[in-house]
Amino acid sequence: MLEQRTCVNALSKRVEGRIGAPEPERRECDEPRCLTLTTRQELELQVQPFDCDEDPVKLGGVLRVVDLVHVFDTSGEQRGFHSGDFRWESARTLVFGRMSGITNAGTHHRPVLDCQECKAPGFLQGRLCGSIARADDPALRGAQVFTNYVLRVEDLAGDGIPEQGVLGTLEGVLVRGCGCCG
Repeated sequence: MLEQRTCVNALSKRVEGRIGAPEPERRECDEPRCLTLTTRQELELQVQPFDCDEDPVKLGGVLRVVDLVHVFDTSGEQRGFHSGDFRWESARTLVFGRMSGITNAGTHHRPVLDCQECKAPGFLQGRLCGSIARADDPALRGAQVFTNYVLRVEDLAGDGIPEQGVLGTLEGVLVRGCGCCG
């Protein structure tokens, strides 16, 4: 980052969509002793700009994760982590990347804020990183998308996150090079 000249634009998006039915599998280890729940499911989100969006590409459209994988401690009602590769299609722009984060954890608690407890059922929080693979403007091809996301589901179950609606936000930046020399 120190060696490059870049342009940075704020991305602020609202997302709404569905998470598909989980495919659960319980896995047990003897050393150390533990029981985990691993699930695979689809996630599809409609993306719309939000108040402080400065996106030069006007990314909207649909963000899809075909294989969103969760690994939970014991059950879908406990702490877990998740990841999946995404495809974000917006008009004639295409972004590929990966999202990953923590599930059922609250990060907005004391001493920083007092909005959540450390256990926050139904919250998926993490980072989405991708790059623009297709765009009308050749200068935008290869631009990087970095966002923090918070997704919220209402229902949890022992076998994972049931099929249901999802609401959330993406807050981040679009980073692209400027000029070529000096």
